[in-house]
Amino acid sequence: MRAVEYMDAALDAGRTVAVRVAINALPWIDGNEVDEAETIDLVVVGDHEDDLLVDDGSGVLNVISQEDLAFARAKRKKEKHWLAWVPSSRSPKAETLATNALIAIEETTSRLLGTRELSGIPDHFAKNFGITGMRTFAARLRDTTTKTGWSQMFADQERLAGGMTQLSGFLSDTRFGGEGALRGLYADFLDEAAGLPGLSALGEHSADYLQLAQLWDEFAELVDPEVTVENRSAMFSQMADAMERIAEVEEQAATALAATAKSLASQAS
Repeated sequence: MRAVEYMDAALDAGRTVAVRVAINALPWIDGNEVDEAETIDLVVVGDHEDDLLVDDGSGVLNVISQEDLAFARAKRKKEKHWLAWVPSSRSPKAETLATNALIAIEETTSRLLGTRELSGIPDHFAKNFGITGMRTFAARLRDTTTKTGWSQMFADQERLAGGMTQLSGFLSDTRFGGEGALRGLYADFLDEAAGLPGLSALGEHSADYLQLAQLWDEFAELVDPEVTVENRSAMFSQMADAMERIAEVEEQAATALAATAKSLASQAS
């Protein structure tokens, strides 16, 4: 009851509220297709008659009853009382936003480029992340002989179909990512950040991320869940070509953006 009271108080004050729920307990999700341990943060944006209007990141607002939301929250016992909201309606200072934008860009580019340690990720597993991870992925797509190569991993038709369906979902489903690997959204962020004091140079990099969005979409189109085992290696080879191109452009874009952000941060200080 305490969690509901806190949420109601925030909504009454005109705030949107984020709560954590079990995905498979949401009425519009097929629970059989989702692991029961998976969670998602829903944004409760307001009331809708006797129900609530929520945003699950899919691009479509959903209506959920108070009872169904309470049930979905209670499925995660350790987090059933978790919620968050912005306590003030006042906007932060533009200078603060500018500083935070540069910090966010430094963190993003350094993790892509592998110049920042990945918190909680063992060193031997770090090669699976960022641009290095993209190149590791391409190498495994090309590998036709070892057990870590995709040709060997997906030598069974049922496993191949399941794996490609899952990969296709990762590249398009908004729960895990989205179209263009969200690079188009990042381009929008750079354009918006360029309007902050002293950050106009960031706008020069948005075109790089629009190009990357297109490259990621083209990669997604290569993934065919109906491919046969006999044709899998040919498809994997095409995917490897595309991934190597993406890694190259990602590295160029991140390196250039990191240099600009570093220069702007130096000027600001």
